Amino acid sequence: MIGIEVVLIAASFSFLAYVEGQNLLLGNSINIAGKNRFLSSASLLETERYLAGNAEKQDVDAALGDLEQNILLLRDGGEADGTRLSPLRPEFGDDWQQVYDDWLTYKESVDGITSVPPDTDASMQQVESAGAELVASSDALAGALGEFSRSESQNLVTLQIALGALNIAVHVFMLYLILKILRPIRSIRDATSEVKKGNLDVEVEKSGDDELRDLADSFNSMVQSLRESTHELKVSRQKYQEMYDKAPDPYRSINANGTIIDCNEAYVKSLGFAKKEDILGHSIFEHTAEQSMDDMKKSFEEWKRTGAVTNRQVWMKRKDGSAFPVSLSATSIYDEQTGDLIGSNTVIIDESEQYKARKMLEQANEELRSIDKIKDEFINVAAHELRTPVVPIILNAEELAEDLKDDNRVNVILRNARRITRLANDILDVSRIESNTFKVNKTAANMVTMIESAIEDASARIPEGRQVKIVLKNRLAAEDENALVDAGRMDQVLANLLENAVNFTEAGQITVSVERKGSDLHVSISDTGKGIDAAIQDKLFQKFVTKSDRAKGTGLGLYLSKAIVEAHGGRMWAENNKSGRGATFSFTLPTGPDAR
Repeated sequence: MIGIEVVLIAASFSFLAYVEGQNLLLGNSINIAGKNRFLSSASLLETERYLAGNAEKQDVDAALGDLEQNILLLRDGGEADGTRLSPLRPEFGDDWQQVYDDWLTYKESVDGITSVPPDTDASMQQVESAGAELVASSDALAGALGEFSRSESQNLVTLQIALGALNIAVHVFMLYLILKILRPIRSIRDATSEVKKGNLDVEVEKSGDDELRDLADSFNSMVQSLRESTHELKVSRQKYQEMYDKAPDPYRSINANGTIIDCNEAYVKSLGFAKKEDILGHSIFEHTAEQSMDDMKKSFEEWKRTGAVTNRQVWMKRKDGSAFPVSLSATSIYDEQTGDLIGSNTVIIDESEQYKARKMLEQANEELRSIDKIKDEFINVAAHELRTPVVPIILNAEELAEDLKDDNRVNVILRNARRITRLANDILDVSRIESNTFKVNKTAANMVTMIESAIEDASARIPEGRQVKIVLKNRLAAEDENALVDAGRMDQVLANLLENAVNFTEAGQITVSVERKGSDLHVSISDTGKGIDAAIQDKLFQKFVTKSDRAKGTGLGLYLSKAIVEAHGGRMWAENNKSGRGATFSFTLPTGPDAR
């Protein structure tokens, strides 16, 4: 309040000083206006001396110049003989213009004397008359300025009295403010300072008018709410700290420099320390095993850039130097004001047991791979060894069949020997497929001719008494019948699919269709048998899976057929017929320009 009083007093004095300064400048203008009389007399004297031959024309011009400069100075303001003048006020413009017009008349009369030989008496009378008018108008301007100055002086006295009264009123008002307003406000200010220091037990006394009482009530209510919120926050923080300290998994909190600022009991125990104080203030890198140091530093820099750490696998180091694997996941903490990353809370999952289990699993997988390799080698050897005795059996059985045409026993021997050969070949093919050594040798071949031959062979093997017929439809144009295939392998595919259709069709028709779709040949074999069991639909083309759970056989035919087609760049699939009877097996083969 004292500051406000000082400002008001200073403003009053400044305003008075300004008004007095303006009056002083106005007085200077009056003096300059009065100076016109003196300069006019000086100019008349120089003119008389010129006419008497005692002065030069330049002396007359100089006197005129001084008079003109004084008149212009009166209008425009400026510096003159160490005195500062303000520009003439607009209300005196007409008076000044009269002075200036009289000066122009006076100057013309003087110039008339100095420019041509004059009539001394007549010219001098004209000059004196013009000079008198100039002096009169200058006196009139000075008089007007003087009258205005006196009026302003009276106004200044009145203003000083008013400002004095204002100062008294200000003092009275200040006293009122101090008694009625400032004292309660100071009380609230002091209480605010206490709250800022953390003292929430303060209470403001209610005094003053209604507004101040309401303000005190609001302040006390605010402090009470703050007291309750602080208590709730304290309780919540204690609960959080207890949960943090007692959490079963290790937790640590770090700042942006990687310094540990807090940790829980599980973290202390996992590292082999006795108490938390042995850990706080240390760097996270002191607890990082050597084999993970580079990865940990890279992860730390990445966290500072992105604020993200999730399931990061590293090795940590205990107090005794032993290392153990962990998984780190961090929740970043940001400054609420600036948004800068200031730290993180990190949960650490000890993966020692998972690591041991993973190592055991890797060892078991390695053993399985060794066993699988031994199995493949055994199957390969067994298949070769199986074919070795079968070959002479087939040769001898074929000779016996020629000699004993009516003996069905020879045909049984021959049929089963060939079946064993096919089984051995299938086993060898599976081994090649799984070892990625299976290859096809593609050449241009007529697919329709191959299909007709396969149909003829399959028809010949239909058991007696079966009413099954195999037919070919949709025969292609001659130029569309060729495809790039391994003829032997494609015969194997067709034989497997046709044999499969015959085995599952007690009676009815097996239809083979072939057509061109774009650049592919599309082959379908559709039967009217029992169809595909839904339980094996998705795994039909896997090893050792047959078309029906009741079917007999190795379950390798469809697996090999699909692998052969895919080795040619085609596709194979199967689906039950929409009629509800039988199934259709289809495959595609790319033809390409070299097939024609």
